[in-house]
Amino acid sequence: MILSRRQALLTPAALAALAAGVAMPTRARAASPADRKFIFVFARGGWDPTRVFADGFDKRAVSMDEGAERGSVGGLAFVDHPDRPSVRSFFEANASRTVVLQGLLVRSIAHDICTRVSMTGTTSGSAPDWAAVIANSARDRYVLPHMVLAGPSFPGSLGVAVARTGSAGALTADYATSLAHARELKDLQWRMDFGAGGTLASQSAVAVDALSLGVTRCVTLQANGGATGWDTHARNDEQQSPLWEGLFAGLGQLQAMLEAAPGTTQPTLADETVVIVLSEMGRTPMLNAFLGKDHWPYTSAMVFGDGVVGGRNIGGWDENWYGRTVDPASGELCDDGAVLSSESLGATLFTLADLDPASVVSGVSAIEGMIA
Repeated sequence: MILSRRQALLTPAALAALAAGVAMPTRARAASPADRKFIFVFARGGWDPTRVFADGFDKRAVSMDEGAERGSVGGLAFVDHPDRPSVRSFFEANASRTVVLQGLLVRSIAHDICTRVSMTGTTSGSAPDWAAVIANSARDRYVLPHMVLAGPSFPGSLGVAVARTGSAGALTADYATSLAHARELKDLQWRMDFGAGGTLASQSAVAVDALSLGVTRCVTLQANGGATGWDTHARNDEQQSPLWEGLFAGLGQLQAMLEAAPGTTQPTLADETVVIVLSEMGRTPMLNAFLGKDHWPYTSAMVFGDGVVGGRNIGGWDENWYGRTVDPASGELCDDGAVLSSESLGATLFTLADLDPASVVSGVSAIEGMIA
């Protein structure tokens, strides 16, 4: 049997782990910040953090789903539910390398604006997103610095660093400014398959190939939802629960692939990759008349991988379901602290990528408490 390169990267144990959606054991190594890779996983539509991340059990104004209960693994608290076993499985395997940000402010309840703010920290139409900035800082080292397999992308003035692939594997990029990479781009068609399907697992397989080959530094993926994405104005509990289960099953497979694939500077990609999982907004704490939840300007995000202080939640929620302020240095709750915002998440990612946050975002500090 002739193995594809993707199959050849996997050991028998890794293949078994992939089939089960279970992550391989992690190694306690830290990549140089300048060598870190980044995967952005976007859930379009606005997820309900109370299904997995946000504990509202003691708050009268919050509708939690029936059958849910508090869960924790290694200091990381989450919402557990028998219909979402992949959530617990993921945290049992990866809590030590995972941090959840609670009460993250996105400053709007409009999809387009929130998407832009969550990815760029601003409503400006000319601002590049976090991935484009990180990729552009090392564009001379990568053939396709930022590869967008699915999901939103805001290249701003940095379009030269960004390439989007279609479902058929077609690449669209500013090749006029990429002549230095022309031969490498041509050769890539024989070394990897750019055709990603609609599932998170199929997108992840392409992303892992590209990262392991040193083709790209940043990849954007999308966790697809139902007909309206994750936008559940009706039948919230019925729709959100399977979406979360599917997301975490996919994340477990992604982590298994990262553990199985060789890194460019470390033994595995898991030793040099940061994964950011986010949605453009949260949802109202209470159900509406249609048993749905509407748009809410506070949400949660999850970050796991190299360089992250895991096993903790940063931020929180007050009685009105607004985000609480934190001390950026420690990540602890602090009444006179800073607002936990998309901008502060961006500043943290820039720090993890060996960039000066002040050169891109102003007025916020990186959350040093989540950086190893």
